[in-house]
Amino acid sequence: MVDTDQGFDLSQVNNKTLEVSLTKSTDGSPIDLVWEPVSFIDTSLVLQLNFTNPIEVSQSEEKDLLEITIPKVDDSEMFVPLSSKKFGAYFYLEERTLQKGVRKQLKDDSLSNLMKSNQDTVSGTMNGMIAGQVFMNFFISASLVQVIGMLNSLQIMCF
Repeated sequence: MVDTDQGFDLSQVNNKTLEVSLTKSTDGSPIDLVWEPVSFIDTSLVLQLNFTNPIEVSQSEEKDLLEITIPKVDDSEMFVPLSSKKFGAYFYLEERTLQKGVRKQLKDDSLSNLMKSNQDTVSGTMNGMIAGQVFMNFFISASLVQVIGMLNSLQIMCF
């Protein structure tokens, strides 16, 4: 994909080398975002997406569509097929588009960060509450059976 023998400068990955867009699933309108390359390892490029308004992302049941387009390759572009290196030949690569659904996003604020950091604690607490509720249901059910049995015996004694 990219010649990494001399190292790779992430600043080369920009709006001219990749086109990144996000469109709403409901009406196809664009959602504002800013992106930057984070790392390039082997043949994987990791991008960080920062949404202007994260609450807008995937508001409906259907996920919004992220599209990453790699423009056509010519001699000046950085993305070339891996096969062109293997055989020493140059292949003309048509424009390629990758598409992926994006799930709902949280705002990057103190409340969201608090929720993310306490996720395991809250999950454990909820599991404990559910187990306690099951135990209480069993206990109350057994108690009610005893009360009903006592009422039946009281009715038999009175009549």
